[in-house]
Amino acid sequence: MKIFTYPVRGGYRGREGWAAEIEPGLFRDTYSEVDGTELVEWEIEGLHFQFDTDEFDELTGNSDGSAPAIWGTYSSENRGFIPSAAGTVHRWFIRKGANPDMSYEIARQRREVAEAEQALGLAELTIASAQSRLDGARLRLDELEARPH
Repeated sequence: MKIFTYPVRGGYRGREGWAAEIEPGLFRDTYSEVDGTELVEWEIEGLHFQFDTDEFDELTGNSDGSAPAIWGTYSSENRGFIPSAAGTVHRWFIRKGANPDMSYEIARQRREVAEAEQALGLAELTIASAQSRLDGARLRLDELEARPH
């Protein structure tokens, strides 16, 4: 199944801005998994291809609706998602045969370290909890950078 995004006019009421090609030339919005609204001609003209689910494996999401941790270790071209219910529900996908991208994961962990360093200066966090977060983020970064890539 091919997945697309498209511009939504007049707000997002009943429209996700994401569509699945159900059959050649028939596109349905992903807002409702049961009976997605069929796209009209001007919406079809604005379609932008995202990915084909036939090339991806679906993952089981977390009970809170967030992405499984493994999903975030793949580079953006090797992962996909389909939102529904105004973005409150997601289906998560990773490309078949792809491997986690270590350089992507290291960059993500560097961002985590930077955020933890910034949190040290925020009044909402105690110095002890911010330092603990920073120490944990640095340790994880050191572990990732020590792995062969």
